[in-house]
Amino acid sequence: MMEKSTDMTILFYCATPINPESGGTERVTYLLAHYLQSRGYTIYYLAPFKPEISSIKSDNISTYFLPDSSGAGSPENRRFLDDLLSELKIDILINQGAWFNELYLCNHKILKTNAKIISCMHFSIDLGLAHFEEMFKSEYSWKEPLSSIKNLIKKIALPYLKQLRYKQRKRTMDFMYQYTDVIVVLSPRYVNEFKGIMKISQSDKIVSIPNPLTFPRTEVKSMNQKENVILFVGRFTYFDKRIDRLLYIWQKLQDRIPDWKLELVGDGMEKVALEKLSFKLGLKNIIFHGFQSPLPYYSKAKIISLVSNHEGLSMSMLEGMQNGCVPVIFSIDSAITDIIIDNVNGCLVKPFDLDMYAEKLYKLASDPSLLNKMQPSVVQSVEQFDMDKWGGKWIDLFRSLNHPR
Repeated sequence: MMEKSTDMTILFYCATPINPESGGTERVTYLLAHYLQSRGYTIYYLAPFKPEISSIKSDNISTYFLPDSSGAGSPENRRFLDDLLSELKIDILINQGAWFNELYLCNHKILKTNAKIISCMHFSIDLGLAHFEEMFKSEYSWKEPLSSIKNLIKKIALPYLKQLRYKQRKRTMDFMYQYTDVIVVLSPRYVNEFKGIMKISQSDKIVSIPNPLTFPRTEVKSMNQKENVILFVGRFTYFDKRIDRLLYIWQKLQDRIPDWKLELVGDGMEKVALEKLSFKLGLKNIIFHGFQSPLPYYSKAKIISLVSNHEGLSMSMLEGMQNGCVPVIFSIDSAITDIIIDNVNGCLVKPFDLDMYAEKLYKLASDPSLLNKMQPSVVQSVEQFDMDKWGGKWIDLFRSLNHPR
């Protein structure tokens, strides 16, 4: 049993109120906060705005809200956070939105606090730059002239936009490195990428801590107990998740595996567009479940599918694998590809070859013996993300901040 520590107070800042069902970053924050609380740490949350409805899960951790929701780094928010850090006697401020505007609130340049500041990067260092053109829609229609013109302008301006995005990303990383105490990334490969971009040969400020397994250990259903379901879980957004690809892939497959279903769990700004696309493509055996707790869907599905432009360490992929789903993913620069060996504990597909992806899915769906063979390796490969192992890495990090080498 890990010893308890009761001498440290931690404030988590997250760009949205902490609802563990609403997304991967929120779920990781919730899990870490409660893990640390169970080890004797005093924990608080900070969010930029108060939700209109309460969190799905009741929480015994107090949440504070910024007074000015119009901009994280506003003078009013800076004064509020400085006062809050002092009042609560915060030892460590953990910023869960370090890639975004939250960085310009949670830093030593503007805050007067002596608390240590940890910047967490929940996405890849690349953030989609390797496949930048895939982040923008290229559909053009006389029925939607304004939208089509905007898409065309973006397409023409892609080289300039990509260069601009790279410079913005480098400025963000430079600011983060200068004005926070530790930067936490999801994979050792991201540590090296960060150092390479910043031209840093050696630094203890950049550390790797992956995401954890989300659910308690439970008995995994065998493939014979599961249903013929290919599952997607995640936000319905275009620039990163590109769920439209999965619909085109399903169009290629649906008549070849008529006893299988494609089920999508999640919500977001692209949901209506995706439902329209599904109708346009004449898709069958497809279900949009909307916003739901994903566990029952992981439990019944045989295959978990991801078709993103970029990922960090996908929570939905880890969760699916923990529950015995065989993963299929494009071999993008993602930490998840570090643990998948093609045709052993999952399938990797060349980005963004939809025909090859469809063939990989067909091979799995049409061969029950292959799914049965792969499932034990799938489950075993994610045991390294066990909650206690993961939580111990965070506690070791906190101790190193209190007692620097």
